Amino acid sequence: DAGDVRVCDTTSRATLRTFRASGHSVRAVQWLSDGKRIVSGGDDAIVRIYDLGGGGGGSVGGSGDSGGPILQMPGHGDAIRSVAVLRFKGDKGATAATATAAASVASKIKEDIRTLAISGSYDHTVRVWDLEGMLDGDDEPRDRCMAVMDHGAPVEDLLVL
Repeated sequence: DAGDVRVCDTTSRATLRTFRASGHSVRAVQWLSDGKRIVSGGDDAIVRIYDLGGGGGGSVGGSGDSGGPILQMPGHGDAIRSVAVLRFKGDKGATAATATAAASVASKIKEDIRTLAISGSYDHTVRVWDLEGMLDGDDEPRDRCMAVMDHGAPVEDLLVL
């Protein structure tokens, strides 16, 4: 409820990292496939990316505050309830399992894109976010939202097969 994202040791339950998101509750968290970054979404309607290696100005080792996000992606009009991450293989685009979720944006995906984030919100929308270059340190300001799909009802969860 404090608006933090915490990474904990599963055995001891000790907090290893605390990322400051906002004063709003965080409702969804997902690991990126590199195992070094986290995607989160919550009641403030912003998708955030955190770097476990200390990106965003935080500390690198030990427990404690690891700073803020390395990337923030506003766009939803209400609380985010679910996030998912898709990884693409080379220039062949989405696999059959991910094609359904990304069908409307397939023509916009460049050959070198490897990772997309998807968020679902109480604003009745699912958004697809372009993370191209983010994993390589690209912090160029741009609109990363590739597509907005109207679900017609609040989105509680996402299932990517």
